[in-house]
Amino acid sequence: MGIRTAIEANTSLLGKLVYDMVQSSSKLWVNLLSSKYSGGKNILQLGYSWHAGSGSFSFWFSNWSPHGPIGNHVPIIDIHDLHLSKYVFSLMMIALRVYTPLFQQLLKTTSTLLIFCFNDAIENTVIWANNKNGSYTTKSRYAWLLSLKATVIDSSSYHTWTWIWRLQVPEKYKFLIWLACHNASPTLSLLHHRNRAPSATCARCGDHDETFLHCVRDCRYSSNIWHKIGFTGTDFFTIQNAYDLMKNNTSNNCSTLFSAGLWWVWRNRNLMCLNNKTWSMTHLCNSIHSSKDAI
Repeated sequence: MGIRTAIEANTSLLGKLVYDMVQSSSKLWVNLLSSKYSGGKNILQLGYSWHAGSGSFSFWFSNWSPHGPIGNHVPIIDIHDLHLSKYVFSLMMIALRVYTPLFQQLLKTTSTLLIFCFNDAIENTVIWANNKNGSYTTKSRYAWLLSLKATVIDSSSYHTWTWIWRLQVPEKYKFLIWLACHNASPTLSLLHHRNRAPSATCARCGDHDETFLHCVRDCRYSSNIWHKIGFTGTDFFTIQNAYDLMKNNTSNNCSTLFSAGLWWVWRNRNLMCLNNKTWSMTHLCNSIHSSKDAI
């Protein structure tokens, strides 16, 4: 098999896998991946469009419309309309031939329905709308995702990560912050959820589950350190989201001190839990300020 043929075969296989993930809900592997990567699946679905074939589909229950199955948007379907198929598209106005009241969004987009060209030689299907031949490729997907990014108006609703990598702190600090923002730091809560730890309860205080926020801020062995180095405001201890805590405290005048404090609080936790040892408060505060000065 030549290189070109191998690339085409891999691209075709990739396209089929993505198509199955987007369209099929009956396959076990699709259900497993969809439950884990539901956000990615929902985004990919936006890149596919319905392609008219023989027209052997249900006007009401097939997923041909940008609004989803039309039957989901009407209170009741008139018995005269149950078997509508491709012939409704030949009308100048759909509303002239159907007895079922159609919702307003569909009537507003009636003109877009008239552009379908039916082909009796193929079945109705969905195609990757961002490539001229309708096939899915990683190159076309990447270009499409970039175009989506460029058209996002309200970017405040999306988490971006460039602020982490632009921080003027050591790479190990950035990686810890990145893990925290992705809820991927190996706390007992996460390890217990993954059946890697017998309990989620904090091994130091025993009072609460060891989430990341509890681990590095709320546990009394951690909160005492923060108070000692000057983080005493109520706003610091009331934030209930790791992303917001990281973002807010790395974008102000105390950014370097916070980053150094976070690192040494995390190290102290690991020393206590993994080695059954502890550092004195004096040693921890000196280490935090030394790291801050070095940065």
